[in-house]
Amino acid sequence: MTSITDTIFAVWDLTPNSAGAQARFAELLSSSTTEFSDVDKAQLQTQLARTLGLQNHFEDAHKLLDEAEQFFRTEQTKSVESTPATLKQSFVVLKMRIELERGRVYNSAGMPEHAEPHFLAACEAAASVEKSAGDQDPSTIDALEIISYLKIDALHMLAIVATSNALRVSYANQGIALARDADRARGRSYTWLGPLLNNLGWDTLEAGDFKNAIVVFQEAAEVRRDELDLLGGDHSGEEGDKRKRKAFTSWKIAVWSVGHAQMQAGKEEDAYDTLTNLLKQDADGPSIREDLTHICLWKAKRSERGEAPEYERMAVEHAKRALELGVDGLKADSLRDIIAKYSNI
Repeated sequence: MTSITDTIFAVWDLTPNSAGAQARFAELLSSSTTEFSDVDKAQLQTQLARTLGLQNHFEDAHKLLDEAEQFFRTEQTKSVESTPATLKQSFVVLKMRIELERGRVYNSAGMPEHAEPHFLAACEAAASVEKSAGDQDPSTIDALEIISYLKIDALHMLAIVATSNALRVSYANQGIALARDADRARGRSYTWLGPLLNNLGWDTLEAGDFKNAIVVFQEAAEVRRDELDLLGGDHSGEEGDKRKRKAFTSWKIAVWSVGHAQMQAGKEEDAYDTLTNLLKQDADGPSIREDLTHICLWKAKRSERGEAPEYERMAVEHAKRALELGVDGLKADSLRDIIAKYSNI
């Protein structure tokens, strides 16, 4: 029998958009199957609420979360000491999902100050279990794993709504520590490591700490490469597995972030090597080409006179490719100016 956790992950992993996820969660809730308990169905309600929040249906999302919360409160009053540990933990998971999705709905509605208390409440719910984690029966390991996963999710969201860079970095580092301690082979908590390192890298870069930003991005790239290698097989084409293609894209973004940080740090030669190596591995993208455009112009200005035209030609080719891949707005205008200026030189 598929667990409620596996069911929820499967919907988010395999459904292309929030509308599709909404339809699938609604279908699961309306099904007459006895596979799911009442607690499971309340968890499904929180995920249906999440899909509604992503589509800006905030009032409907809150109503669903109100129903799930009312169920939680009613059932909690019935709880007795003889309740199995696994059931107690399933209520903790439900509480965490309610708080997480309530916070996400508020954040999507542009009210991060209302979201923060709910993300903190999710972390507090996890702490109630963590204090006695060492005494748990082996049958509760799966529940403890999802509690860890959801706590990292809450820390990730706290970093997003934080009002200062220092707070963002603090929450990110707490989540990273939990993810590093996770069992890579068994659970999903480890899968948070790449995203959290990516976010920490950008916060570090925006703070002007280029050296440490590069280090963080490099670790993120290593983690993403590791995830891709674990999945194995081909990552490309319609026949490729969705998870493999997603892992490849995440790795590509992580490596590009290294190159972008190197460029920002004034290490253009390192950035050039990083980004051109990406292209050699069939990893293309608009941001990669945009950065290579500017790096090639930098190299043209600093090269021997005879080499400059070749770097200028390369800059034009990268700029054209960036536009083909979807760069728009002011960045696109800048690239068109570069093409116009250097095409006839």
